Amino acid sequence: AIGAQHSPANMGYFSMALWNRLFGGPAHITFYQAIVVNLIPATIGNIIGGGLMVSAMFWFVHGPKSKHIKQMIHEMEDEHLHHLMSHPDENQDPDGGDATTK
Repeated sequence: AIGAQHSPANMGYFSMALWNRLFGGPAHITFYQAIVVNLIPATIGNIIGGGLMVSAMFWFVHGPKSKHIKQMIHEMEDEHLHHLMSHPDENQDPDGGDATTK
């Protein structure tokens, strides 16, 4: 609703409009307008929006200070250690060595 452009969608629309223009159709767009005026700024905006803004939200919600993520990792480690201790036969490497030390 903010009027932001989506560069992959624009590539499809501009390709169709420019292809139509090549064959004498009523496309009111030039290569300069498609590439320089729209696709380059839209791509930069998509990189900033997707790369920085989305990752910033994930960092804020699930960052290293997040108790939920730390607790989940700790539980997974405990479960893995419990499995290793309760099934010592499965910890052997096919070569005869201990798979847990590799």
